[in-house]
Amino acid sequence: MTREEIRRLFDFALDHFTQYKREDLETIAQSWEKELTDIPYKKGRFAVFNLLSKSYTFPTAEEIIKVAKELNIY
Repeated sequence: MTREEIRRLFDFALDHFTQYKREDLETIAQSWEKELTDIPYKKGRFAVFNLLSKSYTFPTAEEIIKVAKELNIY
């Protein structure tokens, strides 16, 4: 994914957690930008959607990668 695509996905996820502001999760945003560049956007989006439907916490880059691998889409 490009940095812009990662930011778009991050913002989408952030919309699901209204108790947080971007500033609160800046470390996670930086982690996403660093670690998710090898995942195609469509696959990353699928993993994020999957995590958002099952989790009560904001998804980390590691969780996204793990779900992508488990779903055989990495």
